[in-house]
Amino acid sequence: MEEENTITVQKGINPYLVPASIIIAGIIIAIAVFFSSSGGGLDLGGGGDTVGSATLQTVANAIDLDEEEFKECLDSGKMASVVLKDEQDALAAGAQGTPFSVVISQSGAMFVIPGALPVDNVKSIIDQALSAKSTDGEKVNIRPIDDKDHLLGEKGAPVKIVEYSDYECPFCKQFHLTMVDIMKTYGEEGKVAWAYRHFPLKQIHPNAQKLAEGAECANELGGQEKFWEYTNAIFGS
Repeated sequence: MEEENTITVQKGINPYLVPASIIIAGIIIAIAVFFSSSGGGLDLGGGGDTVGSATLQTVANAIDLDEEEFKECLDSGKMASVVLKDEQDALAAGAQGTPFSVVISQSGAMFVIPGALPVDNVKSIIDQALSAKSTDGEKVNIRPIDDKDHLLGEKGAPVKIVEYSDYECPFCKQFHLTMVDIMKTYGEEGKVAWAYRHFPLKQIHPNAQKLAEGAECANELGGQEKFWEYTNAIFGS
């Protein structure tokens, strides 16, 4: 789990995907997106500590978005406020690092996933949430999921996982792959829906803010499908 200063691990844990495997290889070749196995940052070929709009335009092109419209959206900075709202929500929920996720059961019980837990641990938390009573779990001050959320899976799923994530965080990449696995099972069965929210740790990840804004531009130009294709492309899933 990555954070700006220190990490406080909370007790608890827990909580489909738009196929992108075909486009991922092309994106990796085109812009050399990679995470180092040692947990290094994301290299988007932008040089230095910024993500150039031309680089993210390449991502936009790879997922069939209009490059000029994407550039106009990204350069305008209008999505910064959307990202900021998610960031504020994350802090209100008690997030101190990324990834930070909250599993919400149908009964309203909540379980915190503090970091990039292994898939088996996440599955056990989901199973717990599927049978949880309202008095179970933890108290988390989290904004209810609404139509503005980037939700993958059935809206009526009995368990929802809200993830606050940073596109430049290697632990978030790891957890993204875990969630892809989770959704292949629980998502296809209609048991789990996954909401993605932004929590860029700008002090240690200088690219994270622009990457998050790019995701919102993808959403504005192509809807939820393109949002998830963009997210899969950045994380390499």
